[in-house]
Amino acid sequence: MKNIKKNYNLVFFIALLVIFLTSGCDINDILNDEDNNTVDEKAVEIDAKGGTITNKDLTITIPAGAFLESANITVSVFPTNNSSQDIVTETYSIEGLPDNINKPIKIELKYSGNLKEENFLVIQEPVFIESLDTVVEESNYQAATIQNGSLVGEFSKMNISPNKTIGKRSYNNSVLGNSIFRIFGISNQKSYVTANNHFIIIYNASKDNLGSISNLGQYLEDAYSKIESLGFSFSKRTSWPIKVQIEDLASNVYGYHCTSLWGINSYYLKFNRINLNSSTKLKTTAIHEFFHFAQYVYDSRNVYSRAKFKSNQHWFNEACSVWSEELVAGSGYISDVRTSNTLTKPFEGLHTGSIGDATYHGYGMAAFVKYI
Repeated sequence: MKNIKKNYNLVFFIALLVIFLTSGCDINDILNDEDNNTVDEKAVEIDAKGGTITNKDLTITIPAGAFLESANITVSVFPTNNSSQDIVTETYSIEGLPDNINKPIKIELKYSGNLKEENFLVIQEPVFIESLDTVVEESNYQAATIQNGSLVGEFSKMNISPNKTIGKRSYNNSVLGNSIFRIFGISNQKSYVTANNHFIIIYNASKDNLGSISNLGQYLEDAYSKIESLGFSFSKRTSWPIKVQIEDLASNVYGYHCTSLWGINSYYLKFNRINLNSSTKLKTTAIHEFFHFAQYVYDSRNVYSRAKFKSNQHWFNEACSVWSEELVAGSGYISDVRTSNTLTKPFEGLHTGSIGDATYHGYGMAAFVKYI
């Protein structure tokens, strides 16, 4: 959900300029995709027999039977600006994975420095973020253990397109072939499991206050109960809790939901650290984003399409999520994203291809949802 302000295009341009002119970054900074930024590239062909790929401090072990067919896997080292002390490894990329990975792949990544609290492997997967209206390399946290100076975790089983069909198009080759997954390790994190075990919140041990985290946990459980009471079923998700990651997002972003190439059981949520002390923002963001999860459960598209493209009813999903905010904030509450988009949006109609951006159209049409 975004706090939309006037002249947002100008603000966005200025923000990009500031990012370009400054050198600081944290674990959420965009890593450049250009090939000339990669170093120490290594390509290995792996078939159904499995195998091992080693590149500097990274070892990938692919068990027999993980791949059904041969795949040319490329592993590269990326230059990393480790201005964030939480990043404790180099950054690597994996490219060329097949659509079907039938067994977990073991990842071992050597770390440097002192580890604190809980440790995670971060797998950046390219997924479509609806509220940002673009594909972004989102950080999916995977729990890691410590073994012989390395953080050890898994690249989970994956089944993208068993019939090689995405929408109405057929593919003869891997649809993941050009997808790049970046991997690095972080430390100094803590996790908090909510009362009913529906959410696990991963937060920074140094930056975040446990009281605020527990409040967010309660707001998320409240959102679960209220959306369920509307008649929604979440039974298609068979693995709980949902991961909730606290990060430093852009100042005008409250949070968002993240689909995943691993499917519904790997769906996760993100919240902006700067809003942890605002109960109203936390409450409304919690139910807004969790309502998106309910919508995702009923999305009939395949895993790849749900992770890469917006749904046909995207504007209506946004309208319903904005409407849901008053379920926790009270009937007198009006979302600021609705206020700044209400004036002309109803006149643009109820169809998907409305004038302008479907996200903003949905924000404005929340008033219509409230009416009906």
